[in-house]
Amino acid sequence: MPDDSIDSAGDVTQLETKLLIEAVYRRYGLDFRGFERAGLEHKLAALQQDAQLENISALQGKVLHDAAFARSAMRTLSASASAFFTSPQCFMAMRCAALPLLRSASWPVIWVAECGDPALVISLAVMLQEEGLLGKTQLFVTSANDDLLAQVSALSFDAATLAARDEDHYRSGGTGSLAAYCELEDGVYRLREDMRHNIVWGQYDLASDASFNEFHLVVCQRPLREFDHVLQRRALGLFSESLCNFGILQVEPPSDILSSEFSKSFTSVLSEQGVYRRLP
Repeated sequence: MPDDSIDSAGDVTQLETKLLIEAVYRRYGLDFRGFERAGLEHKLAALQQDAQLENISALQGKVLHDAAFARSAMRTLSASASAFFTSPQCFMAMRCAALPLLRSASWPVIWVAECGDPALVISLAVMLQEEGLLGKTQLFVTSANDDLLAQVSALSFDAATLAARDEDHYRSGGTGSLAAYCELEDGVYRLREDMRHNIVWGQYDLASDASFNEFHLVVCQRPLREFDHVLQRRALGLFSESLCNFGILQVEPPSDILSSEFSKSFTSVLSEQGVYRRLP
């Protein structure tokens, strides 16, 4: 019998999970192989239970042969439950750290990586508009999941969400109501059309894609703790390659940036709010 034999239910689940994420990568091109395994197994268990399937292997069969179910499952696996970027303190930190650099740049460029929340993009656009920067700033918003990106690109939210985000916007240093920058249509608030022109949407996978531009500000909405150590290192390497000298990176803390080799690339600005500066 081989030394790595499977001799417990937990071992079987781990093997099933490994086979499923490899199958997803080969079938759909979405790479979850570098995700933190415990969190991924929790999401898969919830999908299995909701679909009333016997085990993860049965879930794999449904994912491979039921296209509609697969799309829904991929959105669930791609989504992040983090609420870090709804915090007023988070945006205040971003304002303090990034705005001086953005003002000094002729054509500021911002990358919002792994974005799963339209309110983050709306809040960024409004912040730039209030500071007189939106007209000359290019925003790139990316996600590994096309369906999730399509949902975000609608740039809409309901009245209850608007009210909550409006209060957060004032507390983070905003000067006007978010509603003033949105259009009401069928009970849904959407960012005004004239404020969308400089936003570029794109499918991008931190697990496999290369740096595609130079940026003054990089915001990664997905917590790095949802990645394993190898993928964390890869993501931080991409952000380092993609930032200009003295560019700003904001990620959800805690981060291992300063305790890794990337301490040579970044210095802490407001570490409690996940803000770091790229060193030359």
